[in-house]
Amino acid sequence: MADLSELSSSGSTKIVGSDLTGQEQSFVQSDTSGNLLVKDAADGIVGSTVSSIVTGVGAKDIAGNLQVLLVDTLGKLSVIQTLELSTLQGQTFSLTSGDTTIASVTETPLLLISNPIGSGKIMKISSIGLGSANANNTFLVYKFYISPTVTANGTAIAVVGSRQTSQNTPVTNIFRTPTVTANGNIYKQFRTGTAGHAQLDINFSFWVEANQKMLITVTSTAVGIPAYINLSYKEET
Repeated sequence: MADLSELSSSGSTKIVGSDLTGQEQSFVQSDTSGNLLVKDAADGIVGSTVSSIVTGVGAKDIAGNLQVLLVDTLGKLSVIQTLELSTLQGQTFSLTSGDTTIASVTETPLLLISNPIGSGKIMKISSIGLGSANANNTFLVYKFYISPTVTANGTAIAVVGSRQTSQNTPVTNIFRTPTVTANGNIYKQFRTGTAGHAQLDINFSFWVEANQKMLITVTSTAVGIPAYINLSYKEET
């Protein structure tokens, strides 16, 4: 058993943990800024190297944002949002299709997302921006499809990582104005007015796994309308 007089010395409260032998000898400490320090005792060795991230520990804050527990190499505990953590790990990316003039009132393929076979990664979309720069009394309908039949990919779109250093190389290929013979299975549909922008935060709920494709189409109620789409996403195993 721990020495209770030692635990209560100097009028402060101390926390002590036991090792795998049951001896309560490992005191929890804090740094000069008051950050709680921990040590990894998974192998029974006090003071062993800690992991950079504690996985599987998460909770939502009062605003509904998912937070995870982070442990640095010195053992300091902190809490970080999942999106910020993914950015820290070099996993997040963004892109824009740029304006594409819609030449017909029929449904037009706008964006193709292709995750190659054997990529080892899952693309998880976090937010979508939809809109048009044209002032007109019309509206646009954007539809998301899974497993389209593609005959030509279209024009490749540059993907930009969120970090300037320590950024992963993206595996997902993104194309503008592909050619398809079948749209596939419809997944979601959104509507926007022209001269407007809709921002959708979907918290990584749209996935494109390895060897899968997603097609995004747009339909306008008038011709000559410039439409665009912005995407933010992460890639992880």
